Amino acid sequence: MKIGLSYPPGWIQLPVGTSKKLEGDKQLDAWAENTARAMLLDASAKAVSERARQLVHLTVGCRARHDRSGLAFYPKSADSMVAMLDVTSFAPDRDHRVITLDLLAEIYARPAADTVGDVHSTRVDLPSGPAIRVRSMRVEEPDPTGQGTIMEGVTHAIRPPGFDSALVATMSWTALQIGDKLAEMADAIARTIRVTPA
Repeated sequence: MKIGLSYPPGWIQLPVGTSKKLEGDKQLDAWAENTARAMLLDASAKAVSERARQLVHLTVGCRARHDRSGLAFYPKSADSMVAMLDVTSFAPDRDHRVITLDLLAEIYARPAADTVGDVHSTRVDLPSGPAIRVRSMRVEEPDPTGQGTIMEGVTHAIRPPGFDSALVATMSWTALQIGDKLAEMADAIARTIRVTPA
């Protein structure tokens, strides 16, 4: 399946599918440096280097998770990344021979050990197919002092008609104070997703 989507300005498409390398990818390093320089025109060399390092780290993380696509949101008004968007596919396997909306709800709308507060789950119809929409918060792994960052996110687990697999788009962020705006953006991006045969 081929996946297409649209997104507003400020999003950077990470070169996830160009290689499977997790380290020593000179093309990724060059892309990250050029992209960081273009994003931070008047910044110090140290700031550009740090942004490039972050772009490499984000891309490698997407590759390690076998994401189909990965995007990072760096709006002009912010000094750092505000949100991340991962798109992955969920294919049938020995345990899940048929992917249904009920199965997707069971997997993505169930509270986990790191979940904070309530999990809000609804069924929605998107242009690419029926979906489970889940909004929830979780605690990232604590740092050495025992402090964990709270991440909020919206997941759209989509069941495109005519395909065996599901498509899962997850947007996450730590800027909880603008969570409602970011959730609206996640919904708007999900409505642009199109799935076609490969």
